[in-house]
Amino acid sequence: MVISPRFPFSIALLLGVGLWLLATPGRALEVRYGLPDPIPVAETVSGYLEVDGSLTSMPEFTVATDSHISVTLSPEQVRRHRSSTGTILLRFPLRVRIDRAVEDRDLPTITMRTEDGRMAQTPRRTITALDPLSDPQSGVRSRIHPSTIVPGQHTTLTVRFLAPYNQGWELDPDWQMALPDWALSQGGVRITSGAVRDTSGDLWSVLVARRVLTAEDSGEHAYSDVMPLRRQTRFGRRERRDAAIPATFLTVRDMGGLRAPDDDRGIVGSVEIESALTPKDIRVGEGAVLRVIVRGPQVAQLTSYPPPTIPGLRFYAVDGRSGRSEVPEERIFRWQVIPQHAGTFTVSPVSLPWLDPQTMRYHRAQTSSHTLQVTAGGRQMDVDDSQQASLSTALPDPLQRNPLLSASLLGHWIILMTGIGAGVLWRTWGVLWGINWAGHRGRRLARAWRRGDLAQVTTLAHHLLPLLPQGESADRARAAIRSIERHRYGGLNIDLDQAHRHLHCLEQFP
Repeated sequence: MVISPRFPFSIALLLGVGLWLLATPGRALEVRYGLPDPIPVAETVSGYLEVDGSLTSMPEFTVATDSHISVTLSPEQVRRHRSSTGTILLRFPLRVRIDRAVEDRDLPTITMRTEDGRMAQTPRRTITALDPLSDPQSGVRSRIHPSTIVPGQHTTLTVRFLAPYNQGWELDPDWQMALPDWALSQGGVRITSGAVRDTSGDLWSVLVARRVLTAEDSGEHAYSDVMPLRRQTRFGRRERRDAAIPATFLTVRDMGGLRAPDDDRGIVGSVEIESALTPKDIRVGEGAVLRVIVRGPQVAQLTSYPPPTIPGLRFYAVDGRSGRSEVPEERIFRWQVIPQHAGTFTVSPVSLPWLDPQTMRYHRAQTSSHTLQVTAGGRQMDVDDSQQASLSTALPDPLQRNPLLSASLLGHWIILMTGIGAGVLWRTWGVLWGINWAGHRGRRLARAWRRGDLAQVTTLAHHLLPLLPQGESADRARAAIRSIERHRYGGLNIDLDQAHRHLHCLEQFP
């Protein structure tokens, strides 16, 4: 019996395709904070860590240490949440406590790792903690921080509205915080809300809008606008109000005679760069991978990076992966390195210039060099194309008459289709598993009351409130939701039995 010598390799290849379909996750993981902002100083505030992506087991979380911010996660109490677009999100409850007043302080980074080797980190998220207000006044404040930058440096515009909590003002969600002509946007608007107390114990609501921007023209620039607000009165009437945003100023320093390097990519702020070459000992016809990792405050604008130019080596960007990273403020570039002939090659260092805005001097971050040893034994890559035989679409005559080859190909196709079918079934099961089959939301609301889960009560009540006809019942339900939120975030003592009676009418809706 004659067996094709390529049959075992083909089986391994086709089985590998099927196993890849089984093991490859549907999409990348994203993880982010869900917290009110600002929050009161020295009070424990409840929030959640939201995970967007498929998980097959409980991940491992690591919280970076911070001397003034404590973050406590409760991963065993995970809940599913359906977003407005229908996506299933996982929310892990957490508690945050800040022991002193801070403004726009970065929250500790949370790193999540899964059993299948995936990793994700929370993006940079700033938060403000306020002491009890001594002399609160309704109105809008604004600031740009840092207020002095160099051209191209990122800064954050923050607009904050303060009003008594019982007034019920909300920010118009369609507001995009229009920027003047001198400003260049570096992202969308992030809107948050929270509550703080004054020295008399009264609760005040705070609405905050932030946007990252930059400017290229030197000089002093001003920003002012109006903040559109809305609320619904006790009698169901909608009110709108435009709150004037006082002018705030940004100074862009003149670069003067400072000359940028020829390879400047516009990075402002400290940059770290490292590289790795694997493997370092290959044969002609094989390949290695050069990986470069860049970390810094503005590296997100690096969508591409040129590879080194080395005679005898060809560099090809790894499609779909180069430049992507699951870690914020990080970019990873990958190239396939193909030698054209045997020899010892030195892969020169990769460098990137960056500007220090404090000293107005350019610095250069640089990797170390790597040695690639290429031995003979493979196929030479620098073959003259004119000497290659012309290709034919027909098989040679002996192979056409080989029945064993045809039978082996049939077996290959059976294995391939089995692997693909198993992968498709596994993906389909994962999608069906992710669908929320919770059912009747009114019954879930009743169960949340019995458990005393006020976070779930307010979430479900907000979703069911639009189903309730406008009238006295809707007004009482809306007031009950607000009182529960004040109880949760502000520590206000309320009659929970009365709030339950006012929300009982929502339990009839599916």
